[in-house]
Amino acid sequence: MTDEIRRALCKHNKDNPSLTQKQLQNEFIVTMMMRNKSPTNEEDKSGKTSKEIAREGVDYISQVPREILHHILSFLPFKHWIILGMVSKQWQDLLRETPILIFDENEIVSKMRRQVRSVLHEEHPRSDGLDECKQRFAGFVNHVMLHHSSCLIIKYARLSLQYEPTTRYASNVNSWVHFLMTRDIEMLELNFSSTPNMYCNLGIIAARRTRTAQTFELPHQPFEPKFTSFILSFCKLKAFKFGCFMNLKVLYLKDVDILDSSIGQLVSKCPVLEDLYLEGCSVTEKFFVCKQDLKIKHLNLLNCLTEKWQSYMIDISVPQLTNLLIKGRYLRSSAIRNATNLVDCSIDFDMQFSYMEQGNFLALMMINLRNCKTLALSSWCIQNLPILDIELRRQLHGSFTNLTSLRFAVGYVKKELPGIVMLLQSCPCLESLMLEINHKAKDIFFFRFVNNTFEPYLPEAFRFDNYLESLTRDIFCLQNSLKVLKIYGLMGRNEVIHLLEFLLRKALVLENLVIYHDLPEECGTRESAPSIRELHKRRTLQALRDLPRASSVVQVSVEKVEFWDD
Repeated sequence: MTDEIRRALCKHNKDNPSLTQKQLQNEFIVTMMMRNKSPTNEEDKSGKTSKEIAREGVDYISQVPREILHHILSFLPFKHWIILGMVSKQWQDLLRETPILIFDENEIVSKMRRQVRSVLHEEHPRSDGLDECKQRFAGFVNHVMLHHSSCLIIKYARLSLQYEPTTRYASNVNSWVHFLMTRDIEMLELNFSSTPNMYCNLGIIAARRTRTAQTFELPHQPFEPKFTSFILSFCKLKAFKFGCFMNLKVLYLKDVDILDSSIGQLVSKCPVLEDLYLEGCSVTEKFFVCKQDLKIKHLNLLNCLTEKWQSYMIDISVPQLTNLLIKGRYLRSSAIRNATNLVDCSIDFDMQFSYMEQGNFLALMMINLRNCKTLALSSWCIQNLPILDIELRRQLHGSFTNLTSLRFAVGYVKKELPGIVMLLQSCPCLESLMLEINHKAKDIFFFRFVNNTFEPYLPEAFRFDNYLESLTRDIFCLQNSLKVLKIYGLMGRNEVIHLLEFLLRKALVLENLVIYHDLPEECGTRESAPSIRELHKRRTLQALRDLPRASSVVQVSVEKVEFWDD
């Protein structure tokens, strides 16, 4: 860095002490740009034009070392980089070395169409203009990739487009992918559609409607990419056709048709993989069945499904797993073995019906996850726990000895009470309990299979009166360890008071009761009277404050938090 540049940057820092480092860098580059474009006082008096001054003046930006210019570029949006080429000659060559590449068809084509409409004074875009803009987008991508063919390291690259086999540039997509998969890229994101997959509801079965003809499939070449993070969306993937992803630590697959036979086959290509996220992916029937140990530490399975079902069997061994999130419609036989290092676990299923095997499947999964320290469950899980077999109930009782934090997503419906009691009995060392209200949670309907048909029935566990008072033995955490109780999403319902009254009367060592609400600061004004819902919530809030408490040291605090209804 030249002395003049260094002095200018130091002076700029002193003149703007409140700005962050990023803001200072951006302000500095703007100052240098304006200084290049504007004449000095001495030149202004001479009457020279700005073009003459630009030709004769000093190009301060070009004197900045390339390492600093690369650093400045990392803070600017990609769409602004081309403009910089008109400010300094050095930017033109520098753009060929930029460590960030972003090719977003939707963003670039939209700007092109707006420019065309502005020039032609059109109110509505032309349909033929879209194809022309897409062709220009393809030319832009080809041009930038050509200039980056010799770039040593690219920190981040993203290619996002709406893939259609009939598009003019469809034949170019394979070459674009080949370019990105064979460069030294640290983080790569490929997205081949902006339209989500459709799902068909067929009674109790939910099937995925795939777009086989329009789904892009990654080329079958023995790539050995060097990136550490890979995000892939809306395509088909055969990992066994690739070489090894030797440096890959984070793999995020969204709406991907995974054609590998098992999760073991997928992760075998990634020897150092730690984080695996599968969202809305279509897998084979036994994809999540694997005998060998998986080395992943974070596993997220969000709404994955097979070609015909929204459920799948799980049987994996994960001795290094620390974080687990499973979300879906309903589950089948599941065993997550050797999860001895598990810290955080979240199980979220959401359906309006269930059958007896679901409780057994859930209990088997939870027994294998009993080493976790924090656990979150949905209302569906809570309502299914009481319908498990007696032997599984015995194994679950008191098994979560490491669990200190428990979170329920509840709707305060009657069928949740047996499951809540079972879970409290299973967590003898529980210190923090959070009740997060799900406004959509409802009593689920139970079915059983009789004479080749499903018929509704009510399990024995729900045929009760005054359940909380009659079956609350052996809840040791309420007597010895529970210190914090939190309520999220206050509702004006009597069930809230009924459950909280029970917990407060039984929690002998409770220290803090925190109630989060979304009520406005003022109850109402002359211009805007409070709604009936707000009045109910305020009455419930006051009733919770006045509840009797077994602990003499408990502190009640009320905090405001924003909630939005879906």
